[in-house]
Order: sequence, then C-alpha cells, then structure tokens
Amino acid sequence: MFRGTRLSPTLAVPSESMSAIRRLALGLGLAYLAVTLAGIAPLIGGTLGTQPSWVLGVAPVNLSSNVLHAAVALYGVLASGRKGASRAYARVMGLFLVGIGILGLVQDYPFGLIPLGGANFVVHLLSGGIALYYGFAPDDDF
Repeated sequence: MFRGTRLSPTLAVPSESMSAIRRLALGLGLAYLAVTLAGIAPLIGGTLGTQPSWVLGVAPVNLSSNVLHAAVALYGVLASGRKGASRAYARVMGLFLVGIGILGLVQDYPFGLIPLGGANFVVHLLSGGIALYYGFAPDDDF
C-alpha cells in the first residue's frame, strides 16, 4: 500500500545538489528557529509569558509569537526534504508572513495576541517577500 513512499519526513542537509527552493525552506526554517530561541532566552529579553517582552530592545515577543515562530521553523525544516513541499512552504509562509507584516503596519498588538511592533513587521515583510519570490518563481535553478 505504501510502497515507494516514506512515512517519515526527510530532514535535509545543505549540499551542492540541493535546489534553491529547498535551501530557502531550510534557511527560513533555521532562521525562525533562531528567532524562537532568542524569543525564549531571558538573558536577552525573551519570555515565555503572555505579556510582550523586547528581545535586544528591537522586537517584542511573547508566548504566542514564540509558538508561531517555532511552527514556521519546524514546517520549514521538514518541508526542505522535498522540492514540492518546499515550494508549498514558500507560498503558504510567504502569504502568511506578508499578511502579518501588513497587519503590523496597522496595529502593534492585534487582537491582544501577537506583538508586531518594533522591527517585527519589517522582518515579516522581508522574509515573506523572499518566500513569495522563490515560491512563485518559474524556475528555481538560479
């Protein structure tokens, strides 16, 4: 029934043969993992609480944003194992991150859930824009 398919995700390791879209998914995944770790590190301003705390005085985070960053990171690392999954990741996360960035332009703390003030909206717009570019590019062999 499952002949020729994998039941567990393949974790990718960067190599010369890895396509650009897969490198993007892995790179964004690892970048958002770093953001997650910074967001929970109390020595640099991270928090696991629901009230916003400023990481390095640059971007506010709270438990909700840390959970979302961890989900984006996990999805990226897992999606980097396959080209089709990486393209889907780039498209979905690109739209999501650009949407969050635009929301951050309008409100600093929408719905009282996720702080989007400081540099947050800029980072989301940039990473989302890059993901959209790669996700909808006609050829990823660049």
